[in-house]
Amino acid sequence: MRADRSPLKAKSLRVPGQSSAEQLEKLIDDQIETPGLFAALAIVLAGLEWWRWYKHMPPQPAVFTAVAVVAIVYSAWRVWRVRPQIRALRLGIEGERAVGQFLERLRADGCHVVHDVLGEGFILTMC
Repeated sequence: MRADRSPLKAKSLRVPGQSSAEQLEKLIDDQIETPGLFAALAIVLAGLEWWRWYKHMPPQPAVFTAVAVVAIVYSAWRVWRVRPQIRALRLGIEGERAVGQFLERLRADGCHVVHDVLGEGFILTMC
């Protein structure tokens, strides 16, 4: 067998709340990290300009400070806008995990429990 291939043949089972957790991670990556990094870069640039001003080099702090302020306002707006979605996803993850733990008890009765089945508008039961 080649070393770069997984010895596992079947897909691993999904855990309770996995799709919500994946959605939350994507939301944070797309909506919070990128604007946050942009704001951090703008802050560094403004700091550098203020340092140049302090050392009596030809400064341009107002321009870079304006860019930093715009970046901070933009980032804060993006974070504020996505907060309700983050809260809802976190609550959903907690709920799915709690239900998943309850359903695991059904295995003792011979039921097959399948978590986090992707689809819309259906519940899968296998007892």
